[in-house]
Amino acid sequence: MSLSFHSLSQIYINKIEKLNFKIKNTIKIITKFFLIVLITKKMWRGCPSSWDLKGSYRMVWEDLYRRNNIIP
Repeated sequence: MSLSFHSLSQIYINKIEKLNFKIKNTIKIITKFFLIVLITKKMWRGCPSSWDLKGSYRMVWEDLYRRNNIIP
């Protein structure tokens, strides 16, 4: 079975288009993530210090450690 040059090139073009689509989607997802992070940081600046991002993360981790009896 021999494939013509045209069909081979068409296969490669399709693969490249799919890859390009995946790359565009990942770039969109990454930019959305960074926008969300920036917005939340700006929102947290206006909030009291007890709402600090690191503090809330620490509270979540301490709660997880307590529930699972893990000593860090």
